[in-house]
Amino acid sequence: MKPLVLGLLVVGLCTAAPLSAQIVIDWTEIPHDVGTQWSVNIKYDVTVGLGSQGGPHIWNFTSQPMGTDTVNFRIVSKGTTPFADTFPNANLVYKSTEDIDTIYQYMELNPDDYGYCGLGFASTGSTYVIQYDPMDTIPLPLSYGDSRHYYSFYSLETGPDFLLTVEKHGFQSLDAYGTVTIPLGTFDCLRTCSFDTCATTIFFMGIPILSDTVTHINYSFLTENHSTLVCIASHPGETNPNYTWAMTLERLLNFSTGIEESDNRTLQSMDHELRAYPNPFTLYCNVATPGGSGNQIPTLRIYDLSGRLIETTESNTIGRNLRAGIYFVNADGYKSLKVLKLQ
Repeated sequence: MKPLVLGLLVVGLCTAAPLSAQIVIDWTEIPHDVGTQWSVNIKYDVTVGLGSQGGPHIWNFTSQPMGTDTVNFRIVSKGTTPFADTFPNANLVYKSTEDIDTIYQYMELNPDDYGYCGLGFASTGSTYVIQYDPMDTIPLPLSYGDSRHYYSFYSLETGPDFLLTVEKHGFQSLDAYGTVTIPLGTFDCLRTCSFDTCATTIFFMGIPILSDTVTHINYSFLTENHSTLVCIASHPGETNPNYTWAMTLERLLNFSTGIEESDNRTLQSMDHELRAYPNPFTLYCNVATPGGSGNQIPTLRIYDLSGRLIETTESNTIGRNLRAGIYFVNADGYKSLKVLKLQ
């Protein structure tokens, strides 16, 4: 998705709290009803206050300027999705939308665990599927003091003779508890801390031509019967778990249940194709938009393989701020384009 954008500083306030109950989140308290929907506001390059382990704590994320990047989510019936047959064990599907792009996250929710099966990326004229094997499975219920090691893997054919493999592993603990306040309200919460390593390798005709390993320290603030309240991700290579400068801060903007499932979005026709040259590239590539109106360049949205928006730009030259890897470039009225940065 899009490259990170510098924005105004935001501060997550954290102080000790005199009273707060330690909650336990079981499988019935993870959103799963079809029609439930919510939105998440995203801020890039921010100052945060994470606090220490333990608790109780008070976290406050109410006064920060968050920017305009928003992703909308809805729980949908698996049978209505285009990739249902690919994930036979999935019983829960989160559909996220941004402009004309749609991502389906397929999960398996049971009383004892919660697993990520994979995702499907759909933009009119283009589809991509990622299947985790093995998938990342979270033991349930969730309670303060729990910890786990995790591992997941997937591969993806990215073009003639090209294969991408992604191996993700790390250690996660529910290391703190307390209350978190956001504009939506104040909630009892558990905090997870994840030390995450992601190793990516690109093969050409079976020969590895590029490999890259990235580490992050990530935090999530969880509560009962809602989606994640706040997510904070470190910049790559961060080693201090109490860092103050984060890559992203995501905050729950709204949440509602019992909404009839429907999708009235009107997609623009995809009569044109984006073109990139060179592709693959090493430093940058130029994106051509044939068939557009006059000389106006449409807004380009760049996504990574997880479906995360990395960058939005109105320039037709992209790639300078991207790490090596596979990306999808989208624009209104155009079919999605896959590009490969080699180094």
